[in-house]
Amino acid sequence: MKTRASAFSHRVVQAVLGSAAALVLAMLSVSAGAAPPAFGAVHPVAAPPAGWDVQATYPPPPQLSGVSCPSSALCVAVGTGTIVATTDGGMTWTSQTVPSGAVDLAAVSCGSTSDCVAVGTSPIIVTTDSGTTWSTVSLPAGVASLGAISCPSASACVAVGHESSGGAVSISTTDGGITWSTPTLPSGVTSLGGVSCGSSSDCVATGSTNGSGGSGISGALAITTADAGASWTSPTVFSGGGGLSTISCDTTSNCVAVGNRLAVSTTDGGTSWKTGRLPAGIFYLEGISCGSTRDCVAVGSYNVSPAGIGITTTNAGATWKNRTLPSGLIPDGISCASPSDCVAVGSASAAITVDGGDAWATETVPGNVAALAGISCASTSDCVAVGSDNSDSAVALRTTDGGAVWSYRTLKSSVNAVSAVSCGSTTDCMAVGSGTIITTTNGGTSWKSRTLPGGPPFLTGISCPSTSDCVAVGYTVNMVYGYSSGVVITTTDGGKVWSTQTVPGASTDLAAVSCATTMDCVAVGGDETGPGASTGVAVATTDGGVAWAAQMVPAGIFTLDGVSCASTSDCVAVGDDSSERDGAIVATTDAGTTWTSQTTPSGVANLNGASCGSTSVCEAVGLNQSDPAGGTIIGSTVVFAPRT
Repeated sequence: MKTRASAFSHRVVQAVLGSAAALVLAMLSVSAGAAPPAFGAVHPVAAPPAGWDVQATYPPPPQLSGVSCPSSALCVAVGTGTIVATTDGGMTWTSQTVPSGAVDLAAVSCGSTSDCVAVGTSPIIVTTDSGTTWSTVSLPAGVASLGAISCPSASACVAVGHESSGGAVSISTTDGGITWSTPTLPSGVTSLGGVSCGSSSDCVATGSTNGSGGSGISGALAITTADAGASWTSPTVFSGGGGLSTISCDTTSNCVAVGNRLAVSTTDGGTSWKTGRLPAGIFYLEGISCGSTRDCVAVGSYNVSPAGIGITTTNAGATWKNRTLPSGLIPDGISCASPSDCVAVGSASAAITVDGGDAWATETVPGNVAALAGISCASTSDCVAVGSDNSDSAVALRTTDGGAVWSYRTLKSSVNAVSAVSCGSTTDCMAVGSGTIITTTNGGTSWKSRTLPGGPPFLTGISCPSTSDCVAVGYTVNMVYGYSSGVVITTTDGGKVWSTQTVPGASTDLAAVSCATTMDCVAVGGDETGPGASTGVAVATTDGGVAWAAQMVPAGIFTLDGVSCASTSDCVAVGDDSSERDGAIVATTDAGTTWTSQTTPSGVANLNGASCGSTSVCEAVGLNQSDPAGGTIIGSTVVFAPRT
């Protein structure tokens, strides 16, 4: 059987779809006046046909490696099987369709606001409509991968990378990426990691060269071209450092390059170079962009920690200053459309600056939030989300403007991981987790820990139909015999005092609960029936949780992980079927006396949460079989069978 501990981890890591996606999905679910929805559920933008339909699928949070901003408003970023774009300077991002076969994209360059080319280990991809559609172009023969590209115009581009044999390679196009040529590189060039073109003909590429006999890196290098990559000059080799990974040329004369413990600059197109002074401790610089001939921002990481770094120069790379990036962002790429406006990408997120790198902000998830496990919206404007930060500390986030801006607070160290939250009003919320109950009466500005009855249970779900009445569910584990049993606790005073209630079934683990009123609630979970075997369970109460009765769930259900009751009679529960591969949906119109199975759309895997905004409209979220690390949304406009 999938133990409740593993099921909880399964829901948190996979159903939430990463912190940024969790907020996006949750904000779509808000319906003023509706009962607090299960986390992650959404309401449809347009009414789907009768029955359940797949409404959207979401990939795992992307690892972005390259970005190009042809204007202060428009940017295109690429990564592993991912293309995203923004038209408002990085405030919001939308996914774009990735062409078939384009699996690993490393870099992108936009020669105009409509023309971009992206490269990697996959085929080269080209767009002429700002990324709305992309076409593929095969890599030239003998080219294994391309790690950098620069397009000074809509038609001219130069890219660099590695040959199939492991050597360095450069390719160029003069027709917008339709055809490419592969010139011969000068001797001594071992690898090329960066390229930048100050004009349609003048480019500089950077990399490294091996020592005598081909053993060991002796220095970084730069090569130049004045004919759009048709031929290259002999390399300039620099002492110190371990290679130059990236370069930015603001004009045909002015370029700044950075890499492993090294920054160099030229003002004559690469004929001569000067070495800049980097801040102490900086090793790996992966991206650079210059908004002017003097103003540049470089990003990378420290040698002693995985923290991301940003450094800026206002004197063309002679000296650099450390800047503070948002916590959790380890950037791989950066693009500056002006001396003040830059976008950095990496580690599944993007950060923007409007002051040349002095201050940075993330627009999707604030601070260093790593994962969100639950959300509750008491109105269309007011929501509270709970989860953890990059240090595994519990955090609570709050928005009062429908998700445009979020504030977050790190909870006390004594608070363990929080997995669910429910708000009875815009100010009164309760959150639960592993041996934890916390409450707030000011919308999440401050939280209080509450005492749990008995031993410390693992609480996985909570529902508060009012500011005073809440029901929380979960499980406890017998450490001697290894089995688990379900837990229900209730409060009628806003969480100050909790009472333990009796749960039917000796081995029942409860995962979620939904209360249509202060009296009527349904909880769901799984019941171990043997080694590796389980069956879905549902229990209901009509007296506020004091007494619970077991209900008959259709056969073929492995476990139920989410439930939502639109009324005292009408509920939908979701989970896994007995194959543990396909999603399962059951519904009741008689308060759980009978449950009927519903058809799950093809390709939908485990379902983890549900929310019904009315007795006819419900949404569910979970995983899609084509990408088990990604998510899916399904919706229905006819869920409950007509009453006779």
